[in-house]
Amino acid sequence: MNPVRGKIKRSIFKLVTSLLLALTFWQISIVTPDALGSLNQQSGFLVGYSMLFIAGIFLVRALLDAVQIGDKTIRPFLRRLGIKGGKARERIMKDSIGIIAAILCSAAISPFFNDLSDVGSSLQTITTFVVLGVVLLFVYDIGRVLQGVVEEKADALSEWLIGHITRGWDR
Repeated sequence: MNPVRGKIKRSIFKLVTSLLLALTFWQISIVTPDALGSLNQQSGFLVGYSMLFIAGIFLVRALLDAVQIGDKTIRPFLRRLGIKGGKARERIMKDSIGIIAAILCSAAISPFFNDLSDVGSSLQTITTFVVLGVVLLFVYDIGRVLQGVVEEKADALSEWLIGHITRGWDR
């Protein structure tokens, strides 16, 4: 078996496992405050928030696994599309995938905060601003890559023009 294919299969397994664990801990965070609320209200909410935090950790792990899968599959994907490889194109594609993933994760996480009565709206606002910051970082990186490509092409064009101008003076 191809070693890259084996790594991708392991990463997909880790991704699915992390998502299932996140879903499990999220469900526990919903059920626990009601179950423990009859004993002690504060302990039920503390355990519920802890379970929600653990679910968030597994969601971050799933996101990192998805990034690894994207890193391993980007070059073959571009090749199948007929796009010639290059570091700049790969970085722009990875950043574009990162933007989409950040927006999708934000949209997926926001409903979880509706269950939290006191801090739910604050967490939704924080999530929105964090995702906005991440998207701005990705857009900045895309801009830097494009600037590098444009500078490289401009240098090549100027060298070509200088070569033609100096050949014209030598005649």
